[in-house]
This record gives sequence, C-alpha cells and structure tokens, in this order.
Amino acid sequence: DGAAAAGKFTRSAGVGYPIGTDPTGETATRWGVVAIPQTFFLNASHHIVKRVFGAVTQADLSSGLAKMRSG
Repeated sequence: DGAAAAGKFTRSAGVGYPIGTDPTGETATRWGVVAIPQTFFLNASHHIVKRVFGAVTQADLSSGLAKMRSG
C-alpha cells in the first residue's frame, strides 16, 4: 500500500504510535526483511535484540520488551 492508504488504515484501527513506509524497499533490504509481517525489537543503541517472523504473540512482546530493557 502507499503511504496515504497505510496511514488511513492505521488511524482507522486506532494505532497511536508512529508508522513508517518504505516505498522503494531499500530499508527492508538493509534490515534483511525476507517476509512480512516481521517485528524488530531494538535496544537504546538501536541494535536488534529480537526479531519475530509472522504474527506477534503476547509472549513475543513480553520477551522482546525484556530484551530491549536489558541490552
């Protein structure tokens, strides 16, 4: 989807956090995204501490947040 359509969808879904778009796919390539959905958890130094392929579960969120805080 384009940026406008994605923004409209996320607003209608009640998403309150910032979203980004990657119209050329350059960012996805640099981050090694091979399938979507894919979720990255980054620490304060912007290093990937956890990556989830597919749907994110509550356990994934808890684990990812713990890893973000610890390192």
